[in-house]
Parts: sequence; structure tokens; C-alpha cells
Amino acid sequence: MRGRDFAVVDGRAYYVEGAQFDNEPTCRRGAHPDFSPLCLIPGGSRVLRVKGVRYYYPISDNGAGFRLLDVLPKGGGPEELQGISYATDGTSVFHLVDDVQPDENGYGQGNGRQVFIVEGADPNSFHTFVPDGMTRFNVDWARDSTHLYYGGKVIVGVAVD
Repeated sequence: MRGRDFAVVDGRAYYVEGAQFDNEPTCRRGAHPDFSPLCLIPGGSRVLRVKGVRYYYPISDNGAGFRLLDVLPKGGGPEELQGISYATDGTSVFHLVDDVQPDENGYGQGNGRQVFIVEGADPNSFHTFVPDGMTRFNVDWARDSTHLYYGGKVIVGVAVD
């Protein structure tokens, strides 16, 4: 594994998505009953099985050159590690985004997490940074030798010094 979201297996780089399932019964009663006989057993006495699955989506054939590009500021904690979103294979720069937007009722709609190639990015000089004055680490800011990026997109009209 490379971070929480990427892995290199047999020389290829993958985006990894995981899920866990258990057999905890739903014990609702009311208008839409979804009652299991297991609900009659006290919660502490139930035997639960947790199953996990991982899905591997190939993103590059150059796993040997694959590395994460995000850096943490001093004092960065585990919560910041969850947000690592840029990586490279030495040829392309990849950006992991969460494509979930709330609908009018506040529920998430979208395609979930996606990996896309940052067009025109130079993998040799590409790196993330924290703008001056930011109080929270934000992995969306990045730059290379010629462009400034936010969310994997070039910010047009801004000179990189």
C-alpha cells in the first residue's frame, strides 16, 4: 500500500477502494419493519462477522516509479493523512477527488472517489503546498515549474515565481 488509497502490485499502480460489511441485524419497528430474530438476543451476546473487500483500479503500468506527492506541514496529524490526493508514476500526475455533491435534501450524489490525470503537469517539479495564512492543511493546492493548481486544475493568469 502507498498511503490509504493507492497500492503497487506486480509492477502496476492501483487506486484502492475498500468496504467493510457486518451481519449486525437491523432492529427497526414501525411503518417499515425490518426486524430480525437476532434482535431478540442482547447485543453483547450476538456473534458478528465482519467482512472486508478491496477493489483495485489500475491507474499506471509504471508501479516502480509510483509515489505520493502530498506533504504534511509540521504538526500534521493522522486526520491530514486521510486527505493525501496527489501521486505520480514519473510520467503523469494523478489527483484523487471526492466527486460527491449534496443534493437539495443534503444527501450525497455523485460518482464517489475518482482518480484523474492532471493535464500538463510536470511530475518532476510538481508538489503540494500550504498557502501562507491557512490554518488547516488543504491538499488541493499544488504547483509545478510553470503552473499553479487548485483541485488538480490549472489556475489561469497566475504567475509561478
